[in-house]
Amino acid sequence: MIRFGPWSTMLGMAAGFGALVAILLLTARGNRTANRLLAALLGVAVLRLMPYVLGFAGFYDTYP
Repeated sequence: MIRFGPWSTMLGMAAGFGALVAILLLTARGNRTANRLLAALLGVAVLRLMPYVLGFAGFYDTYP
């Protein structure tokens, strides 16, 4: 059973915030090259965090 407890919720909120900041950086007008590189770095960090969010939620126990 998948259950989002305090750890997975906290990590999910961090991943959601990182994704939101990355999207906002992509839409910023000034300093486009630096903003795109930082948004890409944040996107990679969010993607690297997602297995932990799913793991703490019990996803891997339910769907091995």
